[in-house]
Amino acid sequence: MKKNLLAAAVFAAFFAISGIAQHTLPSTTTNATSSRIRLVETPVYSIPAPNMEMIHREDAEQDKKGMAYRNGVASFVNITALNQGLWTTQNGVRTWKLRIKSKGAEALSFIFSKLVLPEGASVWVENESRTFQSDKVYKADMLEDLQNIISLCHGDDLTVVLQEPVETSGQAVLEIGRVFYHYRATGAPAPEKGLGDSDENCEVNINCPEGNDWQDEKKGVARVLVIDGGNGYWCSGSLVNNLAADCKPLFLTALHCGISTSASDMNLWEFYFRYEATGCTTPGFITGVNANKLLPKGCFRLADSNDDGGNSGSDFLLIQLGTSANAATMITNLKATGAYWNGWDANNTPSASGVSIHHPAADIKKISTYTAALTTSGWNSSLQSHWRVTWAPTSNGHGITEGGSSGSPIFTTNGGNSRIVGTLTGGGSYCSTPYAQDYYGKFSYHWASNGSPTNERLKTYLDPANTGLLIINGSYDPCNQGLGINENGTDGIFQGVSFFPNPAQDDLSIDLSTLPAEFSIAIEVFDMTGHLVSRQETHAGATAIVHLQQLSAGLYQVRLQTGSYHMMRKISKM
Repeated sequence: MKKNLLAAAVFAAFFAISGIAQHTLPSTTTNATSSRIRLVETPVYSIPAPNMEMIHREDAEQDKKGMAYRNGVASFVNITALNQGLWTTQNGVRTWKLRIKSKGAEALSFIFSKLVLPEGASVWVENESRTFQSDKVYKADMLEDLQNIISLCHGDDLTVVLQEPVETSGQAVLEIGRVFYHYRATGAPAPEKGLGDSDENCEVNINCPEGNDWQDEKKGVARVLVIDGGNGYWCSGSLVNNLAADCKPLFLTALHCGISTSASDMNLWEFYFRYEATGCTTPGFITGVNANKLLPKGCFRLADSNDDGGNSGSDFLLIQLGTSANAATMITNLKATGAYWNGWDANNTPSASGVSIHHPAADIKKISTYTAALTTSGWNSSLQSHWRVTWAPTSNGHGITEGGSSGSPIFTTNGGNSRIVGTLTGGGSYCSTPYAQDYYGKFSYHWASNGSPTNERLKTYLDPANTGLLIINGSYDPCNQGLGINENGTDGIFQGVSFFPNPAQDDLSIDLSTLPAEFSIAIEVFDMTGHLVSRQETHAGATAIVHLQQLSAGLYQVRLQTGSYHMMRKISKM
């Protein structure tokens, strides 16, 4: 899909559904020792299907205009464990069940407006035959605002189950406020047409040969299930590194993916980091889709371009995954999934070649390749806020972008280091018109050009110590590594290392005597655009000399590296 700006919530235009529920049956208590157990069918709550003819017309127009890729619409309901469903008790466990049906849905998602679970209680969704069961939600999974979500449960007839120990009877609170009817891009098994809704006529799977050199970068890219009022959308985006080297779970996508989304709805967003085929061939479906879902769920907004999704700027949205309170858990889980914090380049320099990695129509991960230099353009404006790209044919396809690709990163390769230089707003490439151009908001414009407020600049969060560097490489473990930010010395193994004189004229001395002599030290000097201008290797235990005669006067960054340890110091050349 080609994206521009996210439309205001449109659900009121196509329906206002109130569920049609059967009356709640009285609670039934069963006893395993009783010879007379009364079996009662689970009550059914029926929700009319939306007007799909109208929705398809709306989607066709929205997809054409480049809006976010909608995949579901919500019915607003008022379902609680007190006013619907059936309670039973057996063997010291209380169980509440309610079947929810909405004919024709590929999948249903359940938004809990309030979910409180005591120890030992859990909630899940299953189908009638119990051949499907969602992940269970426990007390540890409760969100701060007490909302929650169980998403993308395949089928149109599903049962919500709540269980709690008898001793905590009455402590569990379950309230369902929205039920999403998903009608496309759900990952439902469809062997007759291949997995997903993307155009397989030209799209290239990330694990085709075209992706061989991008196996690290792909692990930072995820598809995003966006919840926004009465609509569900798909977008793409990437985990990004930062100059603080603190492993913060920062994620970059497009503003039009969540231009008006509330903070409470962003708590329900879900991120899938490993949704891909194992090889170049597209399977009929992928098992264990939920295994690709990152936990904890949700995110919160840090900064955006405040530009109506690219109309007057570069269309970026920077979020932090999870919450401030569970950041440590989020980092641990990201590392456990093998996630990669992608590097970036904030210089306004056209890239000669590279790729985009994305989830078109929320499909498995794809790769698109460009071999001609990016050119400067705008998006619905005369601003120089975007990179314009033309995709090149490769051995396994022609790699375009589609709906769901919004917010995906475009990479450049520079000296073997791959870095993000933009995020997708939209364009005209289709399998039928593969040479039509797409537009990526410039990382260099995201940096500080959208506005003066700090929350309209990437720089605020990616260079919090104001080092002035404009480039960083990616990392699987960027905690206290990568490019450091401490201007007054560093901790760890580099404690005690000193630089003199500073400012320097011809030579800079670096006292490495506090380090073990067997340490091999790489000394790199970067200009303030992040470009490497000199490099040498030495051993610790003595003073190293860095010759600066060939450099112009100005500010530079000197990086020391040994093994996985790094430090950075700013110096001045007279």
